[in-house]
Amino acid sequence: MPPARHPSLTGCRIAVVAHSAVCAVETSIVQRLSELVDACEVEGDKVDRGAALPADARSTNRVYVWLLRAVMAPSVTDREFEIQSASASRLDDDDDSYPAQVTRALTQTYRDWFYAAEERLRMQRSWAEFFESYDALLRPATSTTAWAHNTTENDDRVIHLDGARIGYYDQLFWAGLTGVVYLPSTVIPMGCDPSGLPMGVQDRRRLSGGPHGLVGGASDRKPDRRFCRTTGFRLENLRRKC
Repeated sequence: MPPARHPSLTGCRIAVVAHSAVCAVETSIVQRLSELVDACEVEGDKVDRGAALPADARSTNRVYVWLLRAVMAPSVTDREFEIQSASASRLDDDDDSYPAQVTRALTQTYRDWFYAAEERLRMQRSWAEFFESYDALLRPATSTTAWAHNTTENDDRVIHLDGARIGYYDQLFWAGLTGVVYLPSTVIPMGCDPSGLPMGVQDRRRLSGGPHGLVGGASDRKPDRRFCRTTGFRLENLRRKC
């Protein structure tokens, strides 16, 4: 792998995306991420809280869902495929809802898949250029903390977020934003919300970026309990190998 960009543990160029119009994030998670970023600045990192993503978030999510469901399509029975194909033919052209995206993706042609894969390659180039300006991208691991066990059919499930209701599958956005272009990620605990449920932040890096990342480590400093999930883990004192 390429050598680390920085020999020291400080001076990383960090982009931050705390929320998105495609999928909202709980206020408690956004606030904790902001505190984490403040701590990174204190440690000497260069933080860009208004970093612009290199690819449109909504288009990226659409390509992610399209390619993800293509992988799942072979598990669909012949009868179910016929039903989905009939449903896809009745969809309005401007219906961009998640169920509509899934129905189209499950019945797509190889030609459709090829165009989506080609778009993914374009996005990969854009992300490669993005990481020429940044060493890391910090963003929520999920939109919410863990929710109550729910045995409702997946397509009918909803998740409660700051008093609102969002679709069960909406949170796939945060996994697919960079996962669709195969960028590596480490999810780091960043404490618990007011109800005691754990929260996490994703640390995304460039592809084949070498041995650098944000990792928790021991420190001789006093622990900051805002970021402590277990004894000895001090997220404020992240060891950085940028």
